[in-house]
Amino acid sequence: MKNLKILFVKCRPPREIAEGRTPVKENNRYNWEPLVLKYLAWQVRPSLGPGDSCVIWHSISAEDGERLLTYIEREKPQIIMFTDLDILVNRINEVSGQIRRLSPSSRIVVGGKQSSLLRQGDRLPFTHADCVIAGDGSRIVPEIIARVRKGIPLDGIGIETAGDTVISANSYSRTAALSIDPRYRALPVINRTTEEYIETYQSFGCIEPGPVRTAPLIMGTGCPYRCVFCQSPMEYGADGNGTLLRAVPELTDEILYLRERFGVNNIFSLESNLDLPHLGEVYRSLERRGVSRLAVSGFIRVTDVIPAHGSGLLGWLVKKGMRVLSVGIDIPVDSKQDRYQKSYSYKQMTEALELCREYGILLLATYVGSPDLSAGELRTQLEALGALPLADIDIRLAIALRNTQYFHQVKEHLIFHPDRDPAYFDRQNYRYQTIRIPGKITPEQTYRIVGDFVKRFLFTPSHISFVREMLEAHPDTAPFFMRQYGVGSPEALASRLKGGV
Repeated sequence: MKNLKILFVKCRPPREIAEGRTPVKENNRYNWEPLVLKYLAWQVRPSLGPGDSCVIWHSISAEDGERLLTYIEREKPQIIMFTDLDILVNRINEVSGQIRRLSPSSRIVVGGKQSSLLRQGDRLPFTHADCVIAGDGSRIVPEIIARVRKGIPLDGIGIETAGDTVISANSYSRTAALSIDPRYRALPVINRTTEEYIETYQSFGCIEPGPVRTAPLIMGTGCPYRCVFCQSPMEYGADGNGTLLRAVPELTDEILYLRERFGVNNIFSLESNLDLPHLGEVYRSLERRGVSRLAVSGFIRVTDVIPAHGSGLLGWLVKKGMRVLSVGIDIPVDSKQDRYQKSYSYKQMTEALELCREYGILLLATYVGSPDLSAGELRTQLEALGALPLADIDIRLAIALRNTQYFHQVKEHLIFHPDRDPAYFDRQNYRYQTIRIPGKITPEQTYRIVGDFVKRFLFTPSHISFVREMLEAHPDTAPFFMRQYGVGSPEALASRLKGGV
């Protein structure tokens, strides 16, 4: 087959998310640069012939979606591959149905989180797909290309089904090491520019003064922990030891490219859990290349800062630029219960929070509201949460990702079930209550209580006191709080804190 055309696609999220009509707004959470698609596109380059092409499309708006269909109708790609982030399942089904009519000969392939969570006996949620992949896409995509080139059907690879029921959920194992050539970053998204992502769609808290230019970075994959609601233990191995860290020289080269080419001054790690010793190695490598300081942020298990403090690493990372982190705050303040198997106690959590306060690390906390609380208990939890030394708080609602441990614990209480209700997938964005335990809080109560807390959090006496304390002890944090309160100077910030709303 000559001139093989391959198209990688990330669909736009449901309209209600794009338009900010979810109970808690999502902003641009799903519009970040599609690095996984760039990585896969780079991986398949050796499988391409001289006349072949491989392009990436990212739909953010409805207009993008229309242009995508026009492109497919004109180009008739032989292979179209979708990434299936939770909320994109129904969108993929909608778009793939349209593709079937416009380009019947195209082979449609789907892979990602929802695919990797499938198990024998589940109903396959995807329609119109010729192949659904579980596990490492870079392992199987070259075989798909070879089969399409030779005109061989895609039967027998990926997830096997009988009708729409999964009978074999074979998962492709990951590579032994995470190696990503930094040149993958330069691959274009044909309807978006890297500059556009940095200018418009990528933002994360930062204490750097002036314009903040954030870029996401694949520093590693997997997670060593086993929280019951998380997909990582299933995607990366039941033993929870599926962590792969990317080679430090590669990371250094990519960071330098982003700084020099796009003026990036804030890096956000896409690791499930930021590995602090590994980050230390990256900083040392950057220092050898002439970069003495760089703002780096990421998700972290909050108590990981305790051993980093004990070894002296934490203070050094702070000096190098690690000053804003995302953490989960899910241990009830009035109970010793480790609700989500976080494997630390409330006492350990507060010890970690105090360390971060001491070092001037600003924490952007995520609290996962539980459906087994009453309305009064949720209010109590949120009030106690608001008194902790946290720079910002994101309230999410407990969802049950298919086949996780938490899913099996609460599946009889699901409002929607993945095997019978397509709405299940549109509600997997952490903003909708998808679990209703009789006698406990209702979705409407949850949305009202969470919405009220979010609106007033920044002006509660405890938070204003925390901000003033941080500004006094760590004046360099002022740019973060100026952006948070929407003011343009330290004087305006002081006035805002004094006057409230």
